[in-house]
Amino acid sequence: MKLFGQLVRTVVNVALLPVAVTKDVLTLGGAATGEPAATPRLIQQIKDEAGESE
Repeated sequence: MKLFGQLVRTVVNVALLPVAVTKDVLTLGGAATGEPAATPRLIQQIKDEAGESE
């Protein structure tokens, strides 16, 4: 059951990737809002969650 949960979480995060890219395009990579870019953070989160093994 844990594998199913990890798969669902990964699918949801990957589905949110276009939203993060759009946010970065609209905010010039966060320069307009003073925040860090959303896309690299989301990609790192997906990689970290995919690397979890227990």
